[in-house]
Amino acid sequence: GGYERELAKIRNYFFERRKTGYWRNTYESAQILEAILPDVLGSDKAIRPAELTLKINGETKTIRRFPFEMETGQNNTLEISKTGSLPIYLTAYQQFQNPDPAAVDKDFLVKTSFRGQNATQKRLKAGETVTLRVDLAVKKDADYMLIEVPIPAGCSHGDASPESRLRSSYETYREPFRHKTAIYCTKLIKGSYSFDIQLVPRYAGTYTLNPAKAELMYFPTFFGRNEMRKVTVK
Repeated sequence: GGYERELAKIRNYFFERRKTGYWRNTYESAQILEAILPDVLGSDKAIRPAELTLKINGETKTIRRFPFEMETGQNNTLEISKTGSLPIYLTAYQQFQNPDPAAVDKDFLVKTSFRGQNATQKRLKAGETVTLRVDLAVKKDADYMLIEVPIPAGCSHGDASPESRLRSSYETYREPFRHKTAIYCTKLIKGSYSFDIQLVPRYAGTYTLNPAKAELMYFPTFFGRNEMRKVTVK
Protein backbone atom coordinates (compact mmCIF):
# COMPACT_ATOMS: atom_id res chain seq x y z
CA GLY A 1 0.00 0.00 0.00
CA GLY A 2 1.05 3.57 -0.73
CA TYR A 3 3.33 2.68 -3.67
CA GLU A 4 0.79 2.70 -6.51
CA ARG A 5 2.86 4.98 -8.79
CA GLU A 6 6.01 2.90 -8.32
CA LEU A 7 4.14 -0.35 -8.90
CA ALA A 8 2.60 0.98 -12.11
CA LYS A 9 6.08 1.81 -13.42
CA ILE A 10 7.34 -1.66 -12.49
CA ARG A 11 4.43 -3.27 -14.35
CA ASN A 12 5.19 -1.11 -17.39
CA TYR A 13 8.80 -2.29 -17.24
CA PHE A 14 7.64 -5.91 -17.59
CA PHE A 15 5.36 -4.94 -20.49
CA GLU A 16 8.32 -3.28 -22.24
CA ARG A 17 10.42 -6.44 -21.77
CA ARG A 18 7.75 -8.42 -23.65
CA LYS A 19 8.68 -6.87 -27.02
CA THR A 20 8.60 -10.11 -28.99
CA GLY A 21 5.18 -11.18 -27.67
CA TYR A 22 6.44 -13.34 -24.80
CA TRP A 23 8.87 -13.37 -21.89
CA ARG A 24 11.91 -15.65 -21.74
CA ASN A 25 10.10 -18.90 -20.95
CA THR A 26 6.81 -20.33 -19.70
CA TYR A 27 7.83 -20.38 -16.06
CA GLU A 28 8.93 -16.73 -16.08
CA SER A 29 5.72 -15.73 -17.88
CA ALA A 30 3.61 -17.50 -15.28
CA GLN A 31 5.49 -15.84 -12.42
CA ILE A 32 5.13 -12.34 -13.92
CA LEU A 33 1.45 -12.78 -14.71
CA GLU A 34 0.75 -14.06 -11.22
CA ALA A 35 2.49 -11.02 -9.74
CA ILE A 36 1.07 -8.22 -11.89
CA LEU A 37 -2.31 -9.46 -13.14
CA PRO A 38 -4.35 -8.62 -10.00
CA ASP A 39 -3.18 -5.01 -10.08
CA VAL A 40 -3.70 -4.78 -13.85
CA LEU A 41 -7.31 -5.92 -13.50
CA GLY A 42 -8.03 -3.78 -10.44
CA SER A 43 -11.75 -3.87 -9.77
CA ASP A 44 -12.49 -5.28 -13.25
CA LYS A 45 -13.16 -8.97 -13.76
CA ALA A 46 -11.44 -9.04 -17.16
CA ILE A 47 -8.83 -7.06 -19.03
CA ARG A 48 -10.40 -4.16 -20.93
CA PRO A 49 -8.84 -3.44 -24.35
CA ALA A 50 -6.80 -0.25 -24.47
CA GLU A 51 -8.35 2.68 -26.36
CA LEU A 52 -6.96 6.07 -27.26
CA THR A 53 -9.28 9.07 -27.48
CA LEU A 54 -8.16 12.08 -29.51
CA LYS A 55 -9.96 15.39 -29.34
CA ILE A 56 -8.86 17.66 -32.21
CA ASN A 57 -10.48 21.11 -32.23
CA GLY A 58 -13.40 19.70 -30.29
CA GLU A 59 -13.95 16.68 -32.58
CA THR A 60 -13.48 13.30 -30.86
CA LYS A 61 -11.89 10.25 -32.47
CA THR A 62 -11.44 6.86 -30.77
CA ILE A 63 -8.53 4.61 -31.78
CA ARG A 64 -8.85 0.86 -31.11
CA ARG A 65 -6.37 -0.65 -33.59
CA PHE A 66 -2.63 -0.16 -33.21
CA PRO A 67 -0.07 0.84 -34.33
CA PHE A 68 -1.67 4.15 -35.26
CA GLU A 69 -0.14 7.24 -36.81
CA MET A 70 -1.56 10.64 -37.70
CA GLU A 71 -0.47 14.15 -38.59
CA THR A 72 -2.20 17.37 -37.59
CA GLY A 73 -1.73 21.06 -38.39
CA GLN A 74 0.14 23.53 -36.24
CA ASN A 75 -2.94 25.57 -35.29
CA ASN A 76 -5.00 22.62 -34.03
CA THR A 77 -5.63 21.97 -30.35
CA LEU A 78 -5.06 18.36 -29.35
CA GLU A 79 -6.19 16.50 -26.24
CA ILE A 80 -5.27 12.84 -25.66
CA SER A 81 -6.76 10.40 -23.15
CA LYS A 82 -6.52 6.65 -22.66
CA THR A 83 -8.83 3.99 -21.27
CA GLY A 84 -8.41 0.24 -20.78
CA SER A 85 -6.32 -2.07 -18.64
CA LEU A 86 -3.03 -2.09 -20.57
CA PRO A 87 -0.64 0.80 -21.34
CA ILE A 88 -0.33 2.55 -24.69
CA TYR A 89 3.05 3.86 -25.82
CA LEU A 90 2.70 7.27 -27.42
CA THR A 91 5.21 9.44 -29.25
CA ALA A 92 4.39 13.02 -30.24
CA TYR A 93 6.71 15.40 -32.07
CA GLN A 94 6.65 18.52 -34.22
CA GLN A 95 8.65 19.59 -37.25
CA PHE A 96 9.18 23.11 -38.52
CA GLN A 97 11.65 25.05 -40.62
CA ASN A 98 13.87 27.62 -38.92
CA PRO A 99 15.01 30.03 -41.68
CA ASP A 100 17.74 31.65 -39.57
CA PRO A 101 18.94 29.31 -36.80
CA ALA A 102 21.17 30.86 -34.14
CA ALA A 103 24.12 29.02 -32.63
CA VAL A 104 23.39 26.90 -29.54
CA ASP A 105 26.25 26.03 -27.18
CA LYS A 106 24.67 25.16 -23.83
CA ASP A 107 25.53 21.44 -23.95
CA PHE A 108 27.95 21.14 -26.87
CA LEU A 109 30.05 23.72 -28.69
CA VAL A 110 30.28 23.07 -32.44
CA LYS A 111 32.54 24.88 -34.92
CA THR A 112 33.29 24.12 -38.58
CA SER A 113 36.02 25.30 -40.93
CA PHE A 114 37.41 24.44 -44.36
CA ARG A 115 41.06 23.43 -44.55
CA GLY A 116 43.14 23.14 -47.69
CA GLN A 117 46.69 22.00 -48.14
CA ASN A 118 48.16 25.00 -46.35
CA ALA A 119 45.64 26.78 -44.11
CA THR A 120 42.04 27.52 -43.30
CA GLN A 121 40.09 28.60 -46.39
CA LYS A 122 37.08 30.89 -46.73
CA ARG A 123 36.75 30.40 -50.48
CA LEU A 124 36.89 27.01 -52.19
CA LYS A 125 38.33 26.18 -55.59
CA ALA A 126 36.35 23.93 -57.89
CA GLY A 127 38.02 20.56 -58.39
CA GLU A 128 40.48 21.00 -55.51
CA THR A 129 39.92 18.65 -52.57
CA VAL A 130 39.22 20.36 -49.26
CA THR A 131 38.63 19.13 -45.71
CA LEU A 132 35.60 20.21 -43.71
CA ARG A 133 36.70 20.07 -40.08
CA VAL A 134 34.22 19.89 -37.21
CA ASP A 135 35.55 20.91 -33.80
CA LEU A 136 33.35 19.67 -30.97
CA ALA A 137 33.63 20.64 -27.31
CA VAL A 138 31.76 18.25 -25.02
CA LYS A 139 30.93 19.99 -21.73
CA LYS A 140 29.81 16.85 -19.88
CA ASP A 141 30.34 13.13 -20.48
CA ALA A 142 27.90 12.03 -23.19
CA ASP A 143 26.66 8.60 -24.32
CA TYR A 144 25.36 7.74 -27.80
CA MET A 145 26.17 10.90 -29.68
CA LEU A 146 25.09 11.82 -33.20
CA ILE A 147 26.98 14.52 -35.09
CA GLU A 148 25.25 15.62 -38.30
CA VAL A 149 27.38 17.68 -40.68
CA PRO A 150 25.63 19.14 -43.76
CA ILE A 151 27.75 19.71 -46.85
CA PRO A 152 27.26 22.58 -49.33
CA ALA A 153 25.19 21.86 -52.42
CA GLY A 154 28.16 22.58 -54.73
CA CYS A 155 30.30 19.87 -53.12
CA SER A 156 30.39 16.09 -53.02
CA HIS A 157 32.17 13.63 -50.77
CA GLY A 158 35.80 13.16 -51.69
CA ASP A 159 36.11 9.65 -50.28
CA ALA A 160 32.96 7.66 -49.51
CA SER A 161 34.50 4.19 -49.46
CA PRO A 162 33.55 1.91 -46.52
CA GLU A 163 37.07 1.97 -45.09
CA SER A 164 36.92 5.78 -44.87
CA ARG A 165 33.86 5.82 -42.64
CA LEU A 166 35.78 5.32 -39.41
CA ARG A 167 38.30 8.12 -39.00
CA SER A 168 39.15 8.18 -35.28
CA SER A 169 39.21 5.92 -32.26
CA TYR A 170 36.22 7.63 -30.63
CA GLU A 171 33.94 7.18 -33.65
CA THR A 172 31.70 4.12 -33.74
CA TYR A 173 30.41 4.58 -37.26
CA ARG A 174 30.22 7.18 -40.03
CA GLU A 175 27.71 7.32 -42.87
CA PRO A 176 28.04 9.71 -45.84
CA PHE A 177 24.77 10.84 -47.42
CA ARG A 178 24.26 13.01 -50.49
CA HIS A 179 23.62 16.14 -48.41
CA LYS A 180 25.36 15.41 -45.10
CA THR A 181 27.63 13.13 -43.10
CA ALA A 182 26.34 11.40 -39.95
CA ILE A 183 28.92 10.45 -37.32
CA TYR A 184 28.01 8.16 -34.41
CA CYS A 185 29.95 7.93 -31.14
CA THR A 186 29.09 5.50 -28.36
CA LYS A 187 30.70 7.60 -25.63
CA LEU A 188 32.49 10.95 -25.51
CA ILE A 189 33.94 12.09 -22.22
CA LYS A 190 34.24 15.77 -21.38
CA GLY A 191 36.79 17.34 -23.69
CA SER A 192 37.50 18.49 -27.25
CA TYR A 193 37.27 16.42 -30.44
CA SER A 194 37.81 16.98 -34.16
CA PHE A 195 36.21 15.24 -37.13
CA ASP A 196 37.43 15.63 -40.73
CA ILE A 197 35.28 15.17 -43.83
CA GLN A 198 36.89 15.20 -47.25
CA LEU A 199 34.96 17.15 -49.91
CA VAL A 200 35.44 18.04 -53.55
CA PRO A 201 33.93 21.39 -54.67
CA ARG A 202 32.50 20.83 -58.14
CA TYR A 203 30.36 23.79 -59.18
CA ALA A 204 31.12 27.50 -58.91
CA GLY A 205 28.68 29.66 -57.00
CA THR A 206 27.61 30.76 -53.54
CA TYR A 207 25.99 28.09 -51.37
CA THR A 208 24.43 27.80 -47.94
CA LEU A 209 26.27 25.74 -45.34
CA ASN A 210 23.63 24.63 -42.85
CA PRO A 211 24.59 24.33 -39.17
CA ALA A 212 26.43 21.25 -37.97
CA LYS A 213 24.66 19.70 -35.00
CA ALA A 214 25.71 17.42 -32.14
CA GLU A 215 23.03 15.77 -30.02
CA LEU A 216 22.31 12.87 -27.72
CA MET A 217 20.54 10.29 -29.89
CA TYR A 218 18.04 9.25 -27.21
CA PHE A 219 17.67 12.70 -25.62
CA PRO A 220 17.86 15.09 -28.60
CA THR A 221 16.82 18.07 -26.46
CA PHE A 222 20.47 18.07 -25.35
CA PHE A 223 22.27 19.45 -28.39
CA GLY A 224 24.56 22.09 -29.78
CA ARG A 225 25.00 23.65 -33.21
CA ASN A 226 26.87 26.42 -34.96
CA GLU A 227 25.43 29.23 -37.08
CA MET A 228 24.36 29.14 -40.73
CA ARG A 229 27.03 30.32 -43.17
CA LYS A 230 27.67 31.00 -46.87
CA VAL A 231 30.34 29.21 -48.90
CA THR A 232 31.79 30.48 -52.20
CA VAL A 233 33.24 28.14 -54.83
CA LYS A 234 35.34 29.74 -57.57
